[in-house]
Amino acid sequence: MRVNATLTALQKAGGDALCKLVLTKYDSTEYTYGVDTTDRILNLSHTEQEWSQTAQVTVNDSSGTLAALTLEGCSGVISYGYDSTYSACAPLEVIASKTDSPQGRIVTTLSLAGVFNMMGEDEASAAYTPEDTNTDTVKTILTAIAKGSASGGLDCFNHCKEYTITFEPESDSYPLGYDDGIIDDFKPADYFNIGFKESRLSAFKKVLSYTKCKARIGADGAIHIFNPTVSDADPAVYDYEYNDAYGDYHNFFDKS
Repeated sequence: MRVNATLTALQKAGGDALCKLVLTKYDSTEYTYGVDTTDRILNLSHTEQEWSQTAQVTVNDSSGTLAALTLEGCSGVISYGYDSTYSACAPLEVIASKTDSPQGRIVTTLSLAGVFNMMGEDEASAAYTPEDTNTDTVKTILTAIAKGSASGGLDCFNHCKEYTITFEPESDSYPLGYDDGIIDDFKPADYFNIGFKESRLSAFKKVLSYTKCKARIGADGAIHIFNPTVSDADPAVYDYEYNDAYGDYHNFFDKS
């Protein structure tokens, strides 16, 4: 989630912070639940870490809409905001759902997981052991791992879902872009291998570790590769450094 100037102004103006969950089925049908909707969110536990994004959402499903649906595999986007302005977090996928009827009301609880969590469940169908003459660069291998079953993917992960991978150009958000002087040039060859049943996430992290780059899942659902800014200046300057004591306003973290 990115905090923009509009959200910052609304935060300073006061009021209740909002959250919502937008579920999207395969046919693009959307279902929206928030703290201000008729079938509202009763409880939300949402964690975003470097290599993991998970959530558990309990919804007052009085209409029985969710209870009647097959939700596993649906996309779920959690957003936070003020007033009618929201900022979306990285998309998740519904991996389980459960409907209960406490005290005569219908309550549906959803468990959701992010891209890296799903990649952690994908296992190599065979070992990948390139020859010492292999000329694939780190960038090429990262792309092939992310592609899964799409053209250009590694054979050992050709049963897996394709994920978009973006190598960030230089911009205000990514001052150094993605090129760390290694990712486009270094060819691991037989120094890199993937074991039988090794997870796709493990393989991805292993090849990324050859570089200075980092990976994050954006609100667009893509894997974004970038070279983080690190400075010897005093005070040090980083791409992302957050302070949980944002003046008198602490509902959102502040980019220091």
